[in-house]
Order: sequence, then structure tokens, then C-alpha cells
Amino acid sequence: MNLILPIFSLFILVLLQVVFYIKPRLNNVETNIYKYLLLISTLNISFNILGIYNGYTTRNMLFLNIINHLDLPLYFWWASLLFLYLYNIYTRKNYKIIKTIVLWLNSIFTFLTIILPFEVVVNEFEGYAKGTCVNFVYIICAIYICLCVFFAFKILKTGKFKKTLPVFVLLICGIFAVLVQKIMPNLIVIPGIIVFIELIMFFTIENPDLKILNEYSKNKELLEQIIEEKNNLLFKLSEDIVIPLQKIKEENINLLKKENIKSIYKVINENNLRLNDVINLINEVYNISNINRSFAEIKENKYNVYNLLSQIILIVKNKYSDNCIFKYCVSESLPEYLYGDDLHLKQTIISLINFLSNGKQCIIDFDVSTITRYNICRLIITIHCSSYTISLQDINKILEYSDNITKNEIENINLEDYKADLKVIKQIINFLGGTLLIKSDKECGTEFKIIINQMIYEDTKNNKLLSYEYTNKKRILIVDSNLKELNSLTKQMRNYNFIVTSTLYPNELISKLKSKEKYDLVFINDDLNDSSAVKVIKQLENINLKDTKIIVMLNENKEHIKNHYLTEYKFYDYLLKNDYDNEMNRILTKLKW
Repeated sequence: MNLILPIFSLFILVLLQVVFYIKPRLNNVETNIYKYLLLISTLNISFNILGIYNGYTTRNMLFLNIINHLDLPLYFWWASLLFLYLYNIYTRKNYKIIKTIVLWLNSIFTFLTIILPFEVVVNEFEGYAKGTCVNFVYIICAIYICLCVFFAFKILKTGKFKKTLPVFVLLICGIFAVLVQKIMPNLIVIPGIIVFIELIMFFTIENPDLKILNEYSKNKELLEQIIEEKNNLLFKLSEDIVIPLQKIKEENINLLKKENIKSIYKVINENNLRLNDVINLINEVYNISNINRSFAEIKENKYNVYNLLSQIILIVKNKYSDNCIFKYCVSESLPEYLYGDDLHLKQTIISLINFLSNGKQCIIDFDVSTITRYNICRLIITIHCSSYTISLQDINKILEYSDNITKNEIENINLEDYKADLKVIKQIINFLGGTLLIKSDKECGTEFKIIINQMIYEDTKNNKLLSYEYTNKKRILIVDSNLKELNSLTKQMRNYNFIVTSTLYPNELISKLKSKEKYDLVFINDDLNDSSAVKVIKQLENINLKDTKIIVMLNENKEHIKNHYLTEYKFYDYLLKNDYDNEMNRILTKLKW
């Protein structure tokens, strides 16, 4: 018997665990399994050292029997964990079921090792265990190793050779161990081989630099906060403007019925036209609730937005530099790539600029901003000239022109010189899935606004890198149509070091969960505009919410029916808003966070 190899293996194992636990790591299935593999190896080598030392000294057979009873099950536990490790790499489908089955089987096998007989042989040359129990352990280990080899070859076909390396090393070293045991029975090599395999696994486990990933996570969180604030501001703006404007319009209509004076009629009519323009502007530009995939008409052609805008700016500067001062401003939040017809979009933009310049001295302002929701980008392209005006009657004729245009007709339109009738430009913009808005008066000049929704091209590699799967922070989503209350709750939630997303729209919650975005907790205010938490959770019945807990937020006047929400519906818990701090502590205690 020899203590050198087990002690050396234990030394390597201790160093390996120190590095593993000190270094920041991802909390995923691979690292969790690896953690238990290290624990089993530590126990296995410790029992081997104690057994060998006892064999050298006192040879207490009772002690050796106890040590072997504790040590033998560790071999098939280790082999089963290696099997689960490989199974998880190959497919995560039904992983939890397979894990449960393995744990139950191992528990039964462990019980059998206690009752099955074996014999400990110790002499001056060697020490080992033999008998039914030992053979049983070898058979179970062989079955698990065969399963490991099977899945290793499956994984190998997917091109992940690095992940299969520990299994093939196990096969080669296993053959080597058998030969060594035959030649030198007193040399215990299997625990050392297990440690060697774990050393290899340490370098094959995916564990990206968490510092970089945390920076990405912070940037993504900050970006989401900016988008939320922007969307919420626009929502509030549309509510504050649309409602009073609609009231003014109604009053004007009533006034028309009572008075028949031509001058008043003319003023009211013009006001109504302007009010329609403002309402259209708000609905087309600022109303983000209608941004969805169906509004993105063209989904095949990918183009670089910044290249397109650079071309437009260059063409305009070269073409109109003599008589036109061209100012431009492009939002930094624009996505780099979009799907759409960039050629006709470029031609319509330059044609509108050409229309406003009209060969005269002028100042043209060109502004491009964006509103992003889900994977849709709403481009808001504004072209303004203070020295050119269009009458309201002409604007109405252009905007009311509703003849559709076909793709073939668009191809036949000559826009190379960027000269086209405004009605034709409107037709092209409509064909692209966009809207043209025109505003003009003597004081401010003329403003064209193109609004078009386009799908964002997403790089799957970047998406994977920026995924919140790489952070251990809990993700929270809050739904509340009261903007002031929503901002307050969001701020309070972030004090718990959560990643918090908030929305004013119940439909956005449903869309996010349908698209399989991961949230640990969802808070829904029961009093929503035109909806309620109960209505929302009924819409979520067909969505898999296994890992998402939904909590209803209740006002003080509903405290007496709080338990009704838990028994009748699928709410995990309730939160009484009038006692926020105590309620949050109660919920977090229940969740064991």
C-alpha cells in the first residue's frame, strides 16, 4: 500500500477547490455538478488515506469496514454526476426528470451497499475490498460510464470536442489503472485518475469573464431604464395632449351648430384641421402601444442605417451647398442594422429635401430620432425649412390622396434626380409601411415627418452574450398604469439590488412572457386602466410560468379579500401597497431570497 499518490492527489484537489471557489463563477448546472464532483472526490481520497494509514498501523477491521461502507457508494455517485453533466450539455430537455430518477436510483443503490456483504483483505503487500458489494458497485459504475461514453459521442457530433475530453481521458486512464493494479496491487491510482479528470474539467467548463459580463449587464440595465423613461414620458405626453385637444375639437363642432357666421366658421375649420394634424402626429409618432411586428412591412432586406444616413447627408451637401445651409442631427440610440427598403427610403427623403430647397436660399434641418420597443425600431425622420410654406388646402389634398401604388409602379418611377410630386412621395412612403405628416404655417415654415416601423437585425451571438442568464441578480417586472406609482415602486425595488423592468401596458407583459423573457417576479397592480390583474393572469394561463412568480398589488380597501386572489387565481402572493416595506420583507422571506 502507498500513501504518496493519494496525498499528492488530495493536495492537487485542495488547490483546485481553492481556485474554483475564490474565482467568480456562473451559477449554472455545469458549475453546480462540478462542485459536487469535487466534494465527492475529497471524501473519496480522505477515506482512502484513512484506510491505507490504518492498514499500515493498527489494522482495525471494524474501522476498515466502516470506511469501505462509506467509500464504495462514492464511486457510482461520482460516475452518475459525470453522466448528468454530459446529459445537460447534450440536451436540457427533461433534465430535471432525469436528475430526479438518478438521485432516487443512487439512494437505493447506496442502501444496497450497506446490506450487501464484502470482505476487506489487508496484508503486508496490499489492501483491498472484495465480494458482492464491490462487484455491485463496479457494475453500477460501468453502466453510468457506458452512458457517459454514449452521450460523449453524441456531443462529439455537435463539434464540442472540449466537453467530451474528460470521458475519453477516463477511458484511457481506466485501462491504465487496471494494468497498474495487476502489476502493482499496492498502488491506489483510481482516486488520482478522478482528480486528474476533474482538473481537465476545470478548463472545459464554460465560465466567461464575469467582470465583462457584469459590465454588459449593467449597460443593458441602464439602456432599459432609458427606454422605459422615454416610453413613459411619451405615454404621459400623449395623455396630456390628446384629451384636451379632443375636448377643444368637440367644442368647435358644437359651436358650428349654433353659429353660422362665415368668418367664425373659417377659423373653426382651420382649427379643426390643425387639431387633426396634432392628433395624427401623436397617434403616428408618440403612441408606442401600436408598435409591433405587423407594422414592419419589409423583413428581408438588411441595411446599415448609419451608412444610409451618411449617403443622404453627403448627397445633400454636394447638391445644395451653394444655396442651402444643411443642418442635421442623428440620434445615437439608432440600431446599426434594420430590415427595410433603404433605396426608396433614401430617394423619398432626398426628394422632400429637394422640394423644400426649390433652388432658393434656405436653411434645412434634418433630424432622425427613434423609439424602440421589443425588436421594432420606429424611425422618426423630420425635415424642416423655415422659408417655405404650403397652404392647408394643399396639405389636405396631399394627405387625403389615397390611391395605392404597386411595386412595379414604384420601380418605374424615376427618382434619380430626386424630383417627384408630393402625392407620389406619400404613395411610396405608404407602400413602405410608413406615414407622411405635413405641417406648415407662415411663422414656422414647413415640416415633413416620415414615420416608419422597421425590424431590428439582431446578432444572435451578441444577444447570447448580453443575456441575463449570465447574471445571478433577480429580474423583476412591474406592471402599473399609474405612472407616478410605477416610478416610485421601480425605485424602491432597485434598492434590493434587483434588475427591475417596468411597463404601463399589460399587453407588454404578455408579449415579454410569450417571447420567453425570464423574470423571477412579476408585480401587477390590480387597478389598471381598462384592465385588472385578474384579467391579465387569465390571459397568461396558456404560457409556461414555471419559474416566474406573479404577485398582485392591492390597495388598502382590498385587504379583506387578499386571500381570495391566491385561492381563486394563480397568484403566488399579494402585496399591500400601504405597507410596502413589511410586505416586501414577508415576500422575500417566503421566497428564501
